[in-house]
Amino acid sequence: MDIAKLLLFTDEQLKIVSEIPVESLDQEQLNLAFAETIIEACEKLLIQRQNAEDAIDFYKTVTKACDNVDSTARSPR
Repeated sequence: MDIAKLLLFTDEQLKIVSEIPVESLDQEQLNLAFAETIIEACEKLLIQRQNAEDAIDFYKTVTKACDNVDSTARSPR
């Protein structure tokens, strides 16, 4: 499996995989170390996506506030 394909997962898919308990997997069918790596990668991707969304929202808020201040400063009194 190409682990880079995890980047194509939706947030919901990442959440589902990240919530799989490693102990619930069959160690005879799966390499548990690899499965744990996949689960951890999904957790990290989900956190990174949320952090990116938060940063974008913060930037939009700051930009809007600056625009409001600029327009108030320019308006005649």
